Amino acid sequence: MFVHGQLILPQELYCRGKITIAKTADTYWNAMTDVVAALNKTDHATKEKIKRDVHQAVNQKYTYGNVLIDSSALVIYGEK
Repeated sequence: MFVHGQLILPQELYCRGKITIAKTADTYWNAMTDVVAALNKTDHATKEKIKRDVHQAVNQKYTYGNVLIDSSALVIYGEK
C-alpha cells in the first residue's frame, strides 16, 4: 500500500508506552463522562452507581494515583 503512495523503502516502527490520563479517579471520571455521551441518558441513581464502580476499579488498579493507560502506535515512514 505504501509503495503505491510512492514511498521508497517503507519501514514500520511499533511504539509502546503509557499515557497519563489523570491524577485521580475523579479526574478520570470527569474526562470519561465528557467522552461517553451515553451516560447522559441514564438516571441519576444509575449514573452514581456507575461512578462508584469506576472509582473503585480505578483506585484498585492504579494505587499510586496516576491513571496510566497502555498505548501503542504504528509509525510507517519512508523516503519520498
